[in-house]
Amino acid sequence: MLIVYVFQIALFKYTDATKQSSESQRLLIISLDGFRHDYLHEHYLPALNPFHNDGVRATHGMRPSLTTLTYPNHISIATRMYPEEHGIVHNSLYDRLLKLTIGMNNRDDGQWSDPKVEPIWITATKQVFI
Repeated sequence: MLIVYVFQIALFKYTDATKQSSESQRLLIISLDGFRHDYLHEHYLPALNPFHNDGVRATHGMRPSLTTLTYPNHISIATRMYPEEHGIVHNSLYDRLLKLTIGMNNRDDGQWSDPKVEPIWITATKQVFI
């Protein structure tokens, strides 16, 4: 059985939340499709090791909502919701009304372009983080 591990690393730039600052808070989430949790320990990866060593990371990675599907899991990370809540349940969907298969490469079409709940980038924009 093929199990896809999604390894995410978050690099935070900390600022004092009680003080007004000209610096903006930044959050970087790196999600690597098919990247096993132990690759950083087993292989020399100079571009990723600084994030792993100096950033904040999920110790045990992420438990996928739908084990082998990328798009629903990425939306779950962005919304903190399960696929049945945000509505994205597969990497591609067939819309019978439009007679069109909509996937990750052409998701700007119709109701499949956005989850049913607010993703982190919209929340950040409202909070003036972006």
